[in-house]
Amino acid sequence: MKIAVLVAFLLQGAAAEAPLPDAGKEARAQTLMRELRCVVCENEPISQSTADIAVDMRRVVRAQIDKGASFEKLAKEAKGTTASK
Repeated sequence: MKIAVLVAFLLQGAAAEAPLPDAGKEARAQTLMRELRCVVCENEPISQSTADIAVDMRRVVRAQIDKGASFEKLAKEAKGTTASK
């Protein structure tokens, strides 16, 4: 039972970090994730940070890009909340 729970947990985490199926959208998300800085890890992009908040931020970036939000709109909004380049 414990092994099944662990496997389910690990698979859930892997799915959360799965790239978007559309390569163009994923490329835009990756570009933005390299620009945004983690609020926990000073000056580290969220694309490289392992902090929980960075994982959540990557999830949000992908979800917003997938819904059609423009790179420019997301970058502008993010600059008000995170330190970017």
